[in-house]
Amino acid sequence: MNFIDKQSLFKSLLATFTATIIFPFAFTDVQAENTSTLKTIEQPSDGEKRVIVTYKNNLTKTAKSKIENVGEVQEKFKNVNAVSLEVSDSELNKLQQDPNVTSVEKDSLVKISSYESQVIPYGINTLNGTKSWESGLTGKGIKVAIIDSGISPHSDIDISGGKSFVDYTTSYNDDNGHGTHVAGIVSAENNSFGVVGIAPDSNIYALKALDSEGVGYNSDIIKAIDWSIENHMDIINMSLGGADQSYAFQQAIDKAYNSGILIVAAAGNESSPVDYPAKYNNVIAVSATDPSNQLAYFSNRGPEIEVSAPGVNVISTYLGNSYASMDGTSMASPYVAGVLALYKQEYPDLTPTEIRNLLHQNVIDLGPIGRDSNYGYGLVQAPVANNLKAPPFLQASEVTATSSTLSWEPSNNATSYKLTRNGTTIYEGTNTHYTDNSLTPHTYYQYKIYAVNEVGTSQLPATTAIISYPLTPVAPSNFRATNVSGNSVTLNWNQTENATFYELKRNGATIYKGNSLSFTDTGVKSNTAYRYQVYAGNYGSSGNPSEANVTTASNTPLNAYTFSTYGTYKRGSSVLIGVYSRYNGNVEVPWARFDIVIKSPSGTVYKNTHYTNQNGVYTISLPTSWRSTVGKYNISVLMSKSGFLTTSKSASFYVN
Repeated sequence: MNFIDKQSLFKSLLATFTATIIFPFAFTDVQAENTSTLKTIEQPSDGEKRVIVTYKNNLTKTAKSKIENVGEVQEKFKNVNAVSLEVSDSELNKLQQDPNVTSVEKDSLVKISSYESQVIPYGINTLNGTKSWESGLTGKGIKVAIIDSGISPHSDIDISGGKSFVDYTTSYNDDNGHGTHVAGIVSAENNSFGVVGIAPDSNIYALKALDSEGVGYNSDIIKAIDWSIENHMDIINMSLGGADQSYAFQQAIDKAYNSGILIVAAAGNESSPVDYPAKYNNVIAVSATDPSNQLAYFSNRGPEIEVSAPGVNVISTYLGNSYASMDGTSMASPYVAGVLALYKQEYPDLTPTEIRNLLHQNVIDLGPIGRDSNYGYGLVQAPVANNLKAPPFLQASEVTATSSTLSWEPSNNATSYKLTRNGTTIYEGTNTHYTDNSLTPHTYYQYKIYAVNEVGTSQLPATTAIISYPLTPVAPSNFRATNVSGNSVTLNWNQTENATFYELKRNGATIYKGNSLSFTDTGVKSNTAYRYQVYAGNYGSSGNPSEANVTTASNTPLNAYTFSTYGTYKRGSSVLIGVYSRYNGNVEVPWARFDIVIKSPSGTVYKNTHYTNQNGVYTISLPTSWRSTVGKYNISVLMSKSGFLTTSKSASFYVN
């Protein structure tokens, strides 16, 4: 579908459009570069007119010859689908009726002019353009893609290249006028005639995606964006818009932005919500202001508006090597694109997001304080280059819950420094350090340090960030020892506010660090005194400890009993072996571990680990065979149990 409705072309894109030349001085046609003498141009005979005839692309030689034979050929062009003819009134009428002729325009005369003939549009001074030029920023080397109706050849514009994406011509020449006007706002040359653009030395590329009526398909504009990515454009300007959202269009914009291209678009001119593509997040939406820095009555508005720029009575280049005044956010958008070219020249290594942030920080705030739906952050301002750089190094040290010390290295040419915390200035002076004592515990802070001198403030700061420490936690409460035995102690404590970990020490040595509220120490000896301390801490600090003194219990001897049912067994019978765990005579010790080994005269015949049952008993049946070794068999048992002293026992039996 059409990207812009044909019936609302100049209503939706340009607001009001005036094709008249409104220079405050008179000249026959176009002003050209100053020379010492007038250029001699042959005048047509009485009744004859000299015209430039533009014809459709891909015409046959016969069709071209038919056009050229209407009048007397004056000039032919290699790269332009046009011819200069001298014609009579009747011949002129014949050309105008030819369906293969795109346009017939006067072959205008060119004359010299003085330096004073060049007009500097009011928008240049409004946006701080002349000061930016004086500092050396003119957009030199920056590539700006103008996705529009093309750009017409003009003595005040140097077109670096381009491409047509419409289906009826391969030429990127402008057959509408809108694209030529937009291009001049960005980069009309700073010479001795005509007008001058905000970034006069930038490289302009004509991407024709709109036809002679200013209408284009989404797909053609997407192709132009794709071309911009492939050809490494720095900035894309789209002085166009519509109400329909397109997923494919948004994907193309996001891809371009992520590849490092800044994208600017007109907000629209219906005094209504912002149009697409300006509405997309990765596009800088621009509203229009008048010469009094008031919002133009026609300008769209909404929360997507990012910045504003002049869009009323904007003089710029136009078709036929002429100039015109036009209104609309279409004019405001290229002013912003040109200002971005100046920023890109000054800060070539910054990302699109970083340059946008600089753009926001250096506006003239119009309307309500801060960003608003009419002006966005405010009226854009061109950067002023200087050699003042931010301090090369900023660091935060001695961070606590409520304070931090900032220090930085001196910056060349700086007479003082400005330190901000989360965007608010907290220090201005000549020192290279500052202690900030106004922090809230456990809070994120970003610090920026700027260099300052009589010229101004460094555009880019040195930056660092911290998170202030949480408050120091108090000692854990209810610290206690439970389940004290001869070889283990279990410690417990309550949760503590502001603590992210706990550290447990035994006699000054750390035995545990983590977020648990209990720990069992198995590295103790029986009948021994220990001093335990538990600290509550976080990544900033640890508080005082809670203490507990513990003496482990004396271990009770563990008695192990083992025997076989009989002292002698015949080969082939089973040997029954019993193991008992007891203490204090005959008190059962359940679940005692024992390691048992049974050896015959020829070697080990059984080896394993078992646990006695709940009654402190375990029985083993060891089968023998007629081939079993004859002789004495020895039984060895090593028994252990937490809280008891380990013991060993032995027994024996015979096999014959």
